[in-house]
Amino acid sequence: MKYLILLACLLLSSVLSVSQQTPPQSPAVDIMSSGNNFISRCEPPIDSWIDGFCRGYIAGLSEPGPLLAAAPNCPPKGATYGQDYLIVLKYIHNHPEEMDKQTSVLVLEALREAFPCHEKK
Repeated sequence: MKYLILLACLLLSSVLSVSQQTPPQSPAVDIMSSGNNFISRCEPPIDSWIDGFCRGYIAGLSEPGPLLAAAPNCPPKGATYGQDYLIVLKYIHNHPEEMDKQTSVLVLEALREAFPCHEKK
């Protein structure tokens, strides 16, 4: 009987200790927090899933929506998501003083710089 009680206590304590551990930070949260984290996770990508996630994150931000309304850019016809991704990587590398900024801010700045909108006359 003592053996069963001891075994039950050990099992319960191991279950409780596992449930109290904090899960590892998701790559999604990590790459969005700063340019530093984006570069460290996405270049070179750890695996194909991370590569797709990083490229998808940039593609999502480059689509028309409320974020782009605040920082408009005018890509030429035929511009690709792959091109946007390379532009963002280059921008972050060329502006190390800004790498602490949130990744979405850097993406919008990079695309606006690469594809400025010119007023129609």
